[in-house]
Amino acid sequence: MLMIVLLLAVAPRARGEDPVSEGNRAFAAGEYDQALKAYDRASAAAPAAPQPDFNRGTVYYIRGDYQKAREMFEEAALKSRDLALKARSQYNLGNCAFREGELYAADKPEQAVAALQRAVDHYQRALELDATLADAAHNTEVSRLTLKQLLERLEQQQAEAAAGRQPQQQNREELQEKGEERGEESPGQQEGGAQGQGNDDQSAAAAPPPQSAAGEPFRAAEAGNETARDILAREQQEREQRQQGQNFDARPVERDW
Repeated sequence: MLMIVLLLAVAPRARGEDPVSEGNRAFAAGEYDQALKAYDRASAAAPAAPQPDFNRGTVYYIRGDYQKAREMFEEAALKSRDLALKARSQYNLGNCAFREGELYAADKPEQAVAALQRAVDHYQRALELDATLADAAHNTEVSRLTLKQLLERLEQQQAEAAAGRQPQQQNREELQEKGEERGEESPGQQEGGAQGQGNDDQSAAAAPPPQSAAGEPFRAAEAGNETARDILAREQQEREQRQQGQNFDARPVERDW
């Protein structure tokens, strides 16, 4: 399971409490809308401060809005002069990229590959900035393994698609040869009823195999093959197993300006 460092420290409520501390209290209580509003106020009051952006990224990440979370962590990494906070921003950028890769894996495998590669890059940058982030090394290996499995699956799908196209090409070539043979044996076949009969025979012989919506050859289900439900259940189980192998930590940052 991936580890995301949510640097949100819980501060006691006091008179004149600053927006970051207020947001952290709301975050700790699970009141993410209120936390986000407080961080927005903190950012408006101190636009150059990285802490509000980092904490907003944390809220978006928990909500599953990885694109917005990524934007906030990028801002925090850009603004911060604290190497530790820069490292944790890169670390969380890696987590965002990994989650995006999971989302894209089923329907947009090319984008999933790119996202997982970004995840590895971000984790390595985090380690360069802070070698004590042991979980970044763990997440790097998780990302590489997931990327390897995805690439292997894509190669298998491409090989199966190519194998399915070969019989179709062979059938087309055979039909073309038969058509040429008929044309040589019956030159006058293009006139009168003989032409119509010949074309009917060729049309029937040239009927292509049924196609799936994706353009791949249609294959009848074979006994013993996994059903779509089995495949989905297995992929969900694998995803849960990967998540169980990850760590999760929640700690916000206080203001330091």
